[in-house]
Amino acid sequence: MTAQNVRRVASSDNSPHRLTHRSPPSSALGRGLGDGSIKQWDSISGQVSRARPPHTLGLVSLSVDPTGKHALYNTLEGLTCLWDLEDGEIKGSFESYARTGGEPTEPSWSVSLNPKGGTYASTGGSSNVTIHSAEPGSFGERRATLTSGRSKFGLYCKHSPDGSRVAMSSEAGQIYIFDLASNSLQTTYSSHAMAVRSLAWSADSSLLLSASEDKRLILHDVRVSPSGKPGSGAVATLTGHSSWVLSTDISLDGRLAVSGSADRTMKVWDIGARAAVSTVQDNGEVWSVSWRPKPPAHGTAGEAQNAGHRLKEILSITSGDLDEDLSIALTSLVKTAAHDAAPKHDLRTIVDAVKDSGCASELEPLTILPIVVGSPRDGAGEMVDLLAHECSAKEVVMAIEEAVEVLERHLHSEGEEDHGDHGSQAPPATQLVRLIRAYAETIPRWPRWKKDPKDAVKSRFAELESVISHVSREGSVQEGRAMVSAVSQLVLALSHGANQDTKPLLFHLVISAVGAFPNHFKAGLARSAFIRHFSRLVVPHSQSSSAPEDSEDVLNGVWSALRSIGLEAKACESTPSIATFILLAHDPSYTFSIANLTAFYPTVLSALQANIALDEILAVLINTLAPLHKSTPRPDLEVDLAIPLVHILPHIASNHPDPDIRHYTFRTLSLVLGLCPPPVRFGLLKELLADAEMPHQMRIAAVGLLKEAVLEGLSGETQNMFASPYLLSTFGPIILRPDPPDMFDTAKPDEFLDGPEPLRLVECLGFYYVLLQRDQQNRTGVRDASSLRNIQRSLLAPLATHLSSWKTGLTSSSSQLQKNDRLLQLDILEMWTSRIYDAVDALGSTGRSQ
Repeated sequence: MTAQNVRRVASSDNSPHRLTHRSPPSSALGRGLGDGSIKQWDSISGQVSRARPPHTLGLVSLSVDPTGKHALYNTLEGLTCLWDLEDGEIKGSFESYARTGGEPTEPSWSVSLNPKGGTYASTGGSSNVTIHSAEPGSFGERRATLTSGRSKFGLYCKHSPDGSRVAMSSEAGQIYIFDLASNSLQTTYSSHAMAVRSLAWSADSSLLLSASEDKRLILHDVRVSPSGKPGSGAVATLTGHSSWVLSTDISLDGRLAVSGSADRTMKVWDIGARAAVSTVQDNGEVWSVSWRPKPPAHGTAGEAQNAGHRLKEILSITSGDLDEDLSIALTSLVKTAAHDAAPKHDLRTIVDAVKDSGCASELEPLTILPIVVGSPRDGAGEMVDLLAHECSAKEVVMAIEEAVEVLERHLHSEGEEDHGDHGSQAPPATQLVRLIRAYAETIPRWPRWKKDPKDAVKSRFAELESVISHVSREGSVQEGRAMVSAVSQLVLALSHGANQDTKPLLFHLVISAVGAFPNHFKAGLARSAFIRHFSRLVVPHSQSSSAPEDSEDVLNGVWSALRSIGLEAKACESTPSIATFILLAHDPSYTFSIANLTAFYPTVLSALQANIALDEILAVLINTLAPLHKSTPRPDLEVDLAIPLVHILPHIASNHPDPDIRHYTFRTLSLVLGLCPPPVRFGLLKELLADAEMPHQMRIAAVGLLKEAVLEGLSGETQNMFASPYLLSTFGPIILRPDPPDMFDTAKPDEFLDGPEPLRLVECLGFYYVLLQRDQQNRTGVRDASSLRNIQRSLLAPLATHLSSWKTGLTSSSSQLQKNDRLLQLDILEMWTSRIYDAVDALGSTGRSQ
């Protein structure tokens, strides 16, 4: 259903009481107006067929039963009426504001007819739902009160299509779902921060969409397991409105949703892709929207002929311009729209016309799907969806299978000489997403699936996995996320009919899709972990251009799909791979232990070496190791785990293009070293500082890692290599000297200042100064007279001498700005040299040169 069709049934003006409601195909639309009147409209002609006299204070709620025979409405003051849409008479009325039998009053605001008949629900003054009789003789009598335990105003209530539950939303943002068999509260969702104005159930009662004043719509998984366990809750957030979202509805096929907002727009959303596909501007606040149901199917030749006439009328086509065979005519229209440079009718217009005329069953999927699946034109994806939803399941599956094979051959042959002119094509990823979504719509109604699910999908899934792997090599972030969402949608669609033999195939398909796009879920997990454990080191910066919530929505959808086939975290633990690692990293309820991390260790090391899934890996390492680092006593990390990380992480911390990743990686390296036994840590730091092949920036930063180890060693009472004479005998020749050793004799000031040595010397001097100050018991021997003389002779005195001469020897050809920058570097080195001499003097030594 396009936005154009949504507009036909969505109403909006400046009144908050103007309503529309979906009713069956043969009946009409009810509309309540701000002037208090209620009218019945014919959905085809758009004419008023029946109306009721206006109520004084206006109408606030309207509910039509599935048969289209009755409408229930509620007025602003709480008068509830049952209107017979066939004879136009009021069959019952109830004054909810009037006290009856000594019971307290609770004026109704929102009402909902139970699709099973016999009762209706109301909510209003509190966050309770009252069940009333809807029978004419006892209309309004209270049958039960469903209590939420809160006292906030109830804004909206809605029965599930199967009549087993009723959902209610409050002004505080909570959503309550009640079980009508037990008259008890089943579950509560606190997904919104502000009032929830509208709720919509999917036709199979498995999803609930909420619309809120916080400008968001949130999709909830509300399925109930056989054991009575409620669904996983919020699985997607739809954002895009700039003001309150006032109304929403889900299409009967569950693929699309529509929303109306105070920002004067209606948006159509692709539920599978979690994205808006169309926006319609209106002239007022949109207080209610509803999908028009599909017209009755046309089976006979006469009906097909009538459908053809309607199609011609909608598209303004004369009889001579369209083949009498409707199937041939539709194929011709689609082919022209997909291939011609300036077609009279574009694909989206044709899709709308086919839906409105009721001739979708005349489409030929084996002919049309190959034409549109690769088309980059607007409406091509919608045409594929229409074929999948309306045409023969067997034929559509055959067409999809052929299209997947063609796409795979094209991907395999890329780079080979091709003299054919195939015209413009949609990206392979877009084509594959369309085909996967078509499978999701078609396979559940395919007889072969119902007979033998495993046999129906085994070979097709294997081919999909192969094509997904090829597509992933050049797929964009958005394409990757769309692919994973489409696979999740497919698994959800097949979850109801899948047997135990089929579920491993569904799991493998999901893992293949996630694993094919390991760098496409940049949700800021590493940053969140860093902020949680190193808040004092956080540097504020602008938000990343990618939207973390989009990634979380995609992966929430993956988890929803996996749980729909009975799989939880243990299934991922038992099959270590980069895909299962990513999924566990994005599961907020899951915590990695060292044992679990060990199981994934080969995968983690390979991914680090390939720069894959760094966001997830760094987040898991930080979240796992930081608590251990703070525990007392601190446990030792197994050497087999620590050493490979210490060999890999420095290169990422030095060379990765993202400065945040470099920062998080360096902190992770610090955690790993801090959990090593002191002798192992000692040896690893020596390797880092002495390795001439190590990037200069890491050799500089490693001085800070050594300082951390030394301060920890000095703060402890037990014997530690970092608080012993081994420290200076091992690291003194590495860091307390110039690099190279003869630098002071050979380097000119410009050469010195243009290299990394000034920064390294600043770190080294700072380390030596801190060691002098903190090692008050002289456990390292740093305060020994011989040690002081050695450092002065090998580093301090030559450096002080050259600093003075270098200041006067800067080339006169340097610009003033460059000269000032270089003078600043020399001043910083001079400052640290002076501080060290002052510290030595404070110890009573005569180390300063006169």
